[in-house]
Amino acid sequence: MTAGRAGRGLDRAVEDSIRRLVNGRRPLLIVSDFDGTLSPIVLEPTAARIVPAARAALRRLARLAEDRPERVRVVVLSGRAARDVAGRVRVGGVAYHGHHGIEAGTLARRRRPEQLEVAPDEVLEPFVPGARGQGARYVVSGV
Repeated sequence: MTAGRAGRGLDRAVEDSIRRLVNGRRPLLIVSDFDGTLSPIVLEPTAARIVPAARAALRRLARLAEDRPERVRVVVLSGRAARDVAGRVRVGGVAYHGHHGIEAGTLARRRRPEQLEVAPDEVLEPFVPGARGQGARYVVSGV
């Protein structure tokens, strides 16, 4: 990838491959984690920042999804709260799934992350007490 293309987020070969997938037989779901993927791993979680090239790539993918919503969906999946990760990514037209998918919301283009409306996954709701409450917190732990 040349420096000029890197600033725009996707090189031509990747973009051409995505367009072929979009025009293929099946819809395309693009899912990315935030910590360690769109942002480097940092010692202090509040210091995590998205890599500029990753933001540019997500913006281009979000525009593609906006043009072909029946064919493309872009999701950022995180262990963080959905509003937290939306505030760090700051790309509209992307679905933000927080707490490992327990909650989700889609940030409309040109909207502020604080305006993200988040709802718990209805299938998981019976297993997450208080999921409907304002400011509900979720904990997922693995051993």
